[in-house]
Amino acid sequence: MAKRRDRVRIYADILKAIWQESEGDRRVKITRVQYSVGVPFDRFKGYIAELQELGLIKAEGTLALTDRGKEFLVNWSRILETLNDNHGGNNGFKERSNRLLKDQEFGV
Repeated sequence: MAKRRDRVRIYADILKAIWQESEGDRRVKITRVQYSVGVPFDRFKGYIAELQELGLIKAEGTLALTDRGKEFLVNWSRILETLNDNHGGNNGFKERSNRLLKDQEFGV
């Protein structure tokens, strides 16, 4: 049986999908992110509204991360990297999180 994702992991998956889709200054369409995250559209709309209320994204026709959303992603990557280091897991996440942390967009 597949393990269910908690709300924070779904938020992180949505933010990460927005970040990945926005590479190269592309406009991020809601349906592309929804398909990427794999959440039914009715629930996805609720998550988008919650992320807007939290100030993590802007959703005005297309999706964009706010500075606060970028900060959340950087912190989330660091948490997962710490967990992977402590438990010996890797599965390629470390390389992806390092790329995320070094991305100039984040200014970190």
